[in-house]
Parts: sequence; structure tokens; C-alpha cells
Amino acid sequence: MLRSVTSEGVFVRYTRYAVYVMPEPAEFAAAGAAWLGWDARAGRDVAQPDVPQISDITARPRKYGFHATIKAPFRLADPYDEADLRAALTRFCAGRTPVAFDIGIARIGNFFAFTPQQEEPDLSDMAADTVRHLDKFRAPLTDEDRARRRPDRLSPALRQNLEQWGYPHVLEAFRFHITLTGPVSDNRHLTALQTHFAEKTPKTLKVSSLSLMGERPDGRFVECLRCNFRHE
Repeated sequence: MLRSVTSEGVFVRYTRYAVYVMPEPAEFAAAGAAWLGWDARAGRDVAQPDVPQISDITARPRKYGFHATIKAPFRLADPYDEADLRAALTRFCAGRTPVAFDIGIARIGNFFAFTPQQEEPDLSDMAADTVRHLDKFRAPLTDEDRARRRPDRLSPALRQNLEQWGYPHVLEAFRFHITLTGPVSDNRHLTALQTHFAEKTPKTLKVSSLSLMGERPDGRFVECLRCNFRHE
């Protein structure tokens, strides 16, 4: 495990790291944290709305918080430490410019998520650059890591991504999404989602930073560092 110091001076040991987009504005982020029951920025549980089965349908994404994955969770490779990772992400973000796009709730396979309303090449390029730039900090996959991704269910291209980058859905296979549920069998929860996020969702989401996330020993992810992009 790796040790980090919070803003309160408390030592926390992280098992893995990840790079996420943590959405703004605050009202949207707060609505997302409430829907999932976990505020990854503040590192605390949040009361969920009174929606049937909400605890069950959000159980899988809850520990990650309200986010979009840019670089999936990974263990740090030797000889790097968290300070090295922080510095690299800070330098990387200083050279990026914000990306803005329209969003809406969509069904992706068997789960719901916020997604862009159309293809966003600049967003995909940013995600691919992040994966490449930070990959030297990622320790090789273990057999357990590999099994977790169920490679037998992946296409040859996705299996190659898994082996090369530690995660299948990167580069050409990347699709920006902010996960809202785990697997659901039908659309019965769509109305509850739309109601919960009504008037709290910006028509246009602006991505102007990336967040370094740490996985606590209990499996919950928290924000360790927020790195702003260059503003023009």
C-alpha cells in the first residue's frame, strides 16, 4: 500500500490510483454524489433519494463516486511513488485546454450513464493522451487484475488493450461516460434518474481538470489531487 497525507494532515494508505473527471458545477456534482450515496471528493457517505431499489442498483458504481474514468485504477509501478504521479499529472494538465460538450442520460448496454450527445474528438484525444502519458506509472497486471476484466468475453482488440494498457476500453474503444447504475434489466429507473437530476444537470458539461483518485483499504475511492487545465 502507498501512503498519502490529506489536507487535514491525516495519513491514508491507498491500494490503487486512478484518474477521473469529477464533474462540476457543484449542484450537479452534489446530485451525483447523492444518487450514488458516496461523495468521492469529500470522502463521505451521502443520503440517497427515496427511490425504490436505489441502494441495489447503485451498489457497483458507488465506491468510485460520481465520475468518468480516464485512466482506470492501477497499482503504482516501482520505483515511483505518489509524489511522482502527482507531479506528472500536474504537468500534463497544465498543457491541456478545457473541453465542453452537451450531455444527457443514456443506456449503455445494461447500465445508465451521462454521455456526450455526439462524438467529441477533443475529449477522446485528451483521454488517450492521459492513458499514454501516465502508463509508465502503472504496475503490470496481476492474474487477479486480468481475471477481473473477464478477457474471455473481450474481442481481440479489447484483449490487446487490456494487455498493453491495463484496461480494455481505451484509445479507439474509449467512450466518455459518468456511470449512474450497475446492471439493470430494463428502463424502469430512467424516470427516477431524470427526476433526480432535473434542473441540476448543465446542458453543457465543461471538463477543465482531472482528478487523481486513491483507493482506500475499504475499496472506496477519494480525490487526492485536482489538476486544472490551462485556460485560454
